[in-house]
Amino acid sequence: MDALLACTAMAAPSGESLHFPTPVARIGYALDEAFSFYYPDALDELRLQGAELIPFSPLRDAGLPDGLGGVIFGGGYPEAHAAQLAANASMRSAVRDFAASGRPVVAECGGLMYLGRSLLDLAGERHEMCGAVPVDTQMQPRLSLGYREAEA
Repeated sequence: MDALLACTAMAAPSGESLHFPTPVARIGYALDEAFSFYYPDALDELRLQGAELIPFSPLRDAGLPDGLGGVIFGGGYPEAHAAQLAANASMRSAVRDFAASGRPVVAECGGLMYLGRSLLDLAGERHEMCGAVPVDTQMQPRLSLGYREAEA
């Protein structure tokens, strides 16, 4: 892999040194036991476009990092950590306020579950989530994947 990467290295024209762009945005991304599924290429592309990626933990941090221009919630297992996510009311409030501010928030799968109003686990217990998106998630005993259509 190192040899392949070396073949693709960019050379600076006329001996000038290459430099990476100054970060144009600080983008926070949820990274802990509840949120860990990310496509490395997508994160790499954000860095190449000048973003500074800042990891944070919805499970343990009291709020979002300062100065973010956007937030990403990847996939994971929020249902396995629903009680702890619900107990972190300050983070849930920070996420809800951030989304309401109009700044970009991207979420997929488990991240979208967290952004919703609530998550009903397999035991039938309802856990309050962020409330940034007007949806409620209910876990099922069997995996049910498929395409969904929605109109906004």
